[in-house]
Amino acid sequence: MTGFQVAPECLAPAELRFGVEERTSADGIALKATEPIALEKLAEQIAASGADAIAISLLFSFANPANESMVHAALKETGLSVSVSHSFCRSFASSSGHPRLWPMPICANRWRLYEKAGHERGR
Repeated sequence: MTGFQVAPECLAPAELRFGVEERTSADGIALKATEPIALEKLAEQIAASGADAIAISLLFSFANPANESMVHAALKETGLSVSVSHSFCRSFASSSGHPRLWPMPICANRWRLYEKAGHERGR
């Protein structure tokens, strides 16, 4: 097919990306909340996955952060660093994958690796 933009490579590998069943409309109406038992299972999956940190980004959470806040409350019990998209920018589409949404410990480590790689190449 032509005319379509190629999707960028995801920042996290598939085995470290998880989903929840929830819906918030573009105008901020919470249409479906995630079931508490589903959040418990999600927390267990993530804790067992070997992830270093968690970035939560639910569609339209900038318009109404209720569902994202519920997920955050459940996942902070894992003990991992958790970043939530609605706390970074309330007017920016939360599904953007913008680096601001990366958990800070991971950002700092990756930045050090990029700097090191640049110095090793003489930049």
